[in-house]
Amino acid sequence: MFSVKVHHEGSFDLIAICDHELLGKSLSSSSSCVQVTTSFYGNTPHDTAAIISLFHHSASFNLLGNAIVQLAVDEGLVSEKDVTTIAGISHAQLYHV
Repeated sequence: MFSVKVHHEGSFDLIAICDHELLGKSLSSSSSCVQVTTSFYGNTPHDTAAIISLFHHSASFNLLGNAIVQLAVDEGLVSEKDVTTIAGISHAQLYHV
């Protein structure tokens, strides 16, 4: 399962998605620290089919978690070379403006 929250800023929408089990965790590496909060990633669970639909109907994403990033790679939205890691957890951003 994945957690999803849509952030609206004027005519721009950013969809934040994380692996549901990461909610409430703090991820730290030498270069960054991320708090995986429901205020950013939401707490609305979605299954894989719902996420794939979002991928095809939206343009800008912030993805955190090994499963969600791999799904984005498998769907051709993100290249492996554009994936970073924070404390061993995959992170990717995709923006179309």
